[in-house]
Order: sequence, then structure tokens, then C-alpha cells
Amino acid sequence: CGGTLYWLLLLFSVAGMGGATTLIIRHLNSLHERKVAAGYSYLEDDVLWTGSRLLSLPVTCIFAGVAAGLLGIGGGMVTGPLMLELGMNPRVSSATAACMVLFTSSATTVQFIIVGMLRSDYAIWYGAVGIVATLVGQGFAGWYISKYNRQSIIILSLGGVLCASSGAMGLVGIMNVVADALRHNWSAFHINSLCD
Repeated sequence: CGGTLYWLLLLFSVAGMGGATTLIIRHLNSLHERKVAAGYSYLEDDVLWTGSRLLSLPVTCIFAGVAAGLLGIGGGMVTGPLMLELGMNPRVSSATAACMVLFTSSATTVQFIIVGMLRSDYAIWYGAVGIVATLVGQGFAGWYISKYNRQSIIILSLGGVLCASSGAMGLVGIMNVVADALRHNWSAFHINSLCD
């Protein structure tokens, strides 16, 4: 960490992601212009990729990625509400956010496996709980939507998970700071080197 090769790899990584984002923005803008020129009629839940919408999603995703890395949350938790704000169908927004969470959590799991920090008993337990909770939640949401023809359960579930997660993270953080203060351990307020 900290060597020339490290910073070059980081620079190329950021430049590559920036380049890919720019290409995707140009493609979406071109696609929108061609659809408008051809007289395409958008559906109610279609996202019109124009102006500020072309920039708001990538910028927010950058902040979501930073938050995911620093706070240990899935990036989909931040981008899910943004996609709803852009006017996406709640089912599409929920599925996209879930895909993002799957990708980030899978990448983190692989990192933990590589460095030998993954406890298999925890992985099996939490994996099984996650699978069962997903099946129950999907089953209930599907039943609710088909019976009442309302997709609000998806938005309410997303909001509830965000509120509960934020509250739990804040509570755990406060408890850790108070416990450190009682032990006169101020390491939480010490800024270390990037490579430590």
C-alpha cells in the first residue's frame, strides 16, 4: 500500500469506471433522443434519461459506494430510494437494489475468504437465515401485491429496512464510543495512515 504501483492501479481503476460511466451516459442519452425522434410513447413507469437524471444516478451511486465501503451497508440500500425518486416501478427498483446488494455482499464475502477471515459457522447460519427471510418476504410481498394490487408494500419494506438499519448502526456506534470512553480508549477518534 502506498507505493507507485498501488496509486497507479487506483488511478486506472477510477479512470476506467469514469470512462465506462461516461459511455453509458452517452448511450442512454442517444437512445432517448432516438426514441423521441421515432415517436416512441413511454410507459408510465419508464425512466426518461434526460438532463439531470443522467447525472444524478451516477453521482449518487458514487456516494452509495463510498457509504457501502465505509459503513458496511449494501449500495442498494442507498440507490433503492433514488430509483424510486427517478420514477422507476417499485418492483424494478427493488430487484435492482437487491442485485446491487447481492453483488457488493458477494464481493465482500470473497475478500473475507481470500484473507481467511470468514468463519464458516457464521456464514452458514447467516446465509440460511438470509435465504429463509428472502423466501418469506418475497412470498408475502407477492401475495399482498396480487391480492390488493398495491405495490406500496415494497416501498414501505424498503423504508422500514433503511430506518431500522440506520437506527441500529447509530445505536451500535454510540455504544462503542461510550464503551471506549469509559475505558479511556480514544482510538475511535485517532486518524491513522491510509495504509495502516
